[in-house]
Amino acid sequence: MPILTTPKQRLGTATALAICLTPLPLLAQEQPAEQENPAAEQEQQEQQEQQEQQEQQEQQEQQEEVSAAPPIPLVPEEPTWDSFHGQLNAQKYSQLDQINADNVGELEKVWEIHTGDVSDGSGELPATVWSATPVFANDTLYIGTPFYRVLALNPATGEEKWSFDTQSALEALTQPVLKNRGVAYWQADEPVEGESCQKLFIWAPWTPNFSHWMLIAANCVKILPIMACSTSTSGTTPTTSGRCRYCSPYGGR
Repeated sequence: MPILTTPKQRLGTATALAICLTPLPLLAQEQPAEQENPAAEQEQQEQQEQQEQQEQQEQQEQQEEVSAAPPIPLVPEEPTWDSFHGQLNAQKYSQLDQINADNVGELEKVWEIHTGDVSDGSGELPATVWSATPVFANDTLYIGTPFYRVLALNPATGEEKWSFDTQSALEALTQPVLKNRGVAYWQADEPVEGESCQKLFIWAPWTPNFSHWMLIAANCVKILPIMACSTSTSGTTPTTSGRCRYCSPYGGR
């Protein structure tokens, strides 16, 4: 049976030719990919530049809107006392002039209220100290008691409209007494009657080993977590005491 053979010289030539030709298809396949990369990079760069321009434009519009807004008066135009010490700037000032230096000595007590939330410290409960500042808003006087209750009173008669008990533990934590600094009041710019979350009350009941404040109406706050830290001031330098708490979107603590 005849056997076909290839001369060594021709085999070497064919092998060399195959080795030289083999990379050519691979090189031809790689070239389009290299040509597409610059276009993709340019498109990505253009998108990034457009996004940056849009962000700068939005920021400029916000700054213009703030600049065009009327200035916020240091003293409210209407009689109000809706936060601790009156206003957010804690001026403890009211523009009411019915009571002045000439008639202040003639004032008489119209009404008084006894909350019953008091302890002399002789029993299981620590002693109480009254340190709350009443809040006046919505034609109502709101008071926080040392037992972490909130009372809504008629400012003209002292009659109780409603009360709310936070059910907080009556324990003295940072000081050897029970006390409450009071409440803060907030309402929507244009409250809608009959809808929830139009008016909120914020106060600081103590919850042992958990938080220094809580939000009962957690369903009204659907935002990203808010960090709140206790601060103290020594001279003119505020310092953080390290007791930081958070408000989760739905947990409310």
